Amino acid sequence: MKSRFVRFTELTLAVIFGYSVFSKISNFASFQLKFSKISIVYSLDIWWFSYVIVLTECVIALAFVFQIVKKANAYLTLITLIVFTSYLSTKLIGNDPEGCSCGGIFNFLDIKQHLIVNVLLMGMACYLLFAYDAEKGETHPEKTVAHSQD
Repeated sequence: MKSRFVRFTELTLAVIFGYSVFSKISNFASFQLKFSKISIVYSLDIWWFSYVIVLTECVIALAFVFQIVKKANAYLTLITLIVFTSYLSTKLIGNDPEGCSCGGIFNFLDIKQHLIVNVLLMGMACYLLFAYDAEKGETHPEKTVAHSQD
């Protein structure tokens, strides 16, 4: 049962990141235009950075689907979500009404709703990290030590 929920969580994250990639690619010029308006990245090469974001999300989605480098992918997912959530938080604190450049259904969320979704997704990534450790028996090192002393 536990492995089914782990797989369900992986596939849910894969679908969400895959959808985000598809949404950005299907209207890439619009994504880049919205992305170029982000004050944090004015000094960066927007066009190059927009490709990095799409590529990162694509790697995350495919790695979850094909179960490649599972733990590293969960960390990549968590780090990506922390960066996205930090950006959304600055928009909320700065009272910036302009939405994010995520695209698709995420365009219909206000910033607070988007933050809630991101926190839930971060929780899913954390769950996967704990689940992957549990699969290898790494979550309870005291039990491992007790067994090795026998």
